[in-house]
Order: sequence, then C-alpha cells, then structure tokens
Amino acid sequence: MKIGSLNKLFSELGKFLRARQDQEAASMIEDLRALFAGYDDKQLSVFSKKIGQWKTENVPGTPSPRLKKLQEFLGEFGSLLQLSGANAAAADTRTIATFVAGCGHPSVAAFVAEARSGVARGKATTPRQPKVRQPKVPKSGQPRPRKPPPPLRVDLVRTYADELTAASENNAAFDTVVAKIEADKKNVRVMEMLAIANRYLGYDLGRRKKRGAALQAIKDRQALDARHAAKKIADHMTKW
Repeated sequence: MKIGSLNKLFSELGKFLRARQDQEAASMIEDLRALFAGYDDKQLSVFSKKIGQWKTENVPGTPSPRLKKLQEFLGEFGSLLQLSGANAAAADTRTIATFVAGCGHPSVAAFVAEARSGVARGKATTPRQPKVRQPKVPKSGQPRPRKPPPPLRVDLVRTYADELTAASENNAAFDTVVAKIEADKKNVRVMEMLAIANRYLGYDLGRRKKRGAALQAIKDRQALDARHAAKKIADHMTKW
C-alpha cells in the first residue's frame, strides 16, 4: 500500500477519535502522520526499510510509556481492520507499530522528528562517477589501431566531372551522366561526390555537404545554365 492511502486512513481515524473525545489517542495519531509528510507516493515497504536502517544505527533505549501506548493502540487497530476484512491495511498498520517499538523518545512528536532526520540523512548517496570507456584490447594485449580513412578515388572523380562538363550543353546527355553518378553509390561515396561537384562547379562546396546536396548543386547549375542559354536564344530571336 502507498503511504498516501494509509495516511488518509489515519486521518479518518484521528477524526473518529476526536469525535469520541479520545483526545490522547487522536493527538498521538496526528503526530504520527507527520512522519509520512512528503512520502505519499512511496510504498510503505520502501519507507519501512529506511526506518529499519535508522533504528539499527541508533541503539533503542527503554520504551517510553507514550510510544508503548501508541504501539499497543496500533496493534489493536490492526486487529480491528483484519476482522473487517481489510487485511492489507491491517498488515501495514502493524508494520507502522514496529516503527516505535523499543524507542525511548518522550513523545510521538520527538520520535517523528528524529526518525525523519534519520531517513533524510539516509537519502544521501555517493555521486556516481562517470564511466570512462576503455579502448577494446584484442587478445594480443595491445589496443587495436584505428583504420586509416579510405583514399579518395581521384580517377573516378576526374572521369565523372569531365563527363558532366562534356554533356553540359546537351540536357539529355547531362541527365544520363547525373543518373549514372547517382546510381553508382558503391564507388561514389560522399567524399567522391563532393570532389566531383567541386571540380565541375569550379568552387568548394564545403565538407559538411551530404551526397544528395552535392548532386543537387550539380543539377541546379545545369538548370541555371539551361535558362541562360534559352534567354540568349530568345533575345536573339527578338532582335532578328
């Protein structure tokens, strides 16, 4: 059961005790509820472990009359819950009764204050150190050397760039060369595609361009040249 649900149960119990004029029991339950403030979404089993760890590290004194009375009251309330069929709530109530067992604090409020402080201190954990990846070491015991980057296929770059230049005045032939370059992905890698574009365009596109962007730059250049040629023809026809 989550602590929030159990806390609501104890809230109703406190109201019931107030209505019956049992101010002492009501006061103890209300003080005990302060132990769970801020932990409503936690499971009682998790919180119980924290309390148990705190009690282990702090030697319990002689049980005080006040806390012994609270323990007995919680035990009786758990029995009533069990008789009504609320077995889970009954078990959790008895678990809470063990929190105060053997504690010599003069009041429930004093117990709650020290217990909350102990649980809060228990939250502190050593910060995790970042993992440092070690290079993979083969069976020989020596780190594997990094593979050198593949060399640029210079002859392929020159061939395709020259074919583009030669076909630049024939749109059909140019499109055929472009399609051939686009399909040759095995040989025309990114570095070759950039080199072909740079050689054909006459300027550097930059290393950050991708294969598709470099090929598109070639197409755009051809389209621009075609428009210029068409404009020249139109101007000539007008003058004629």
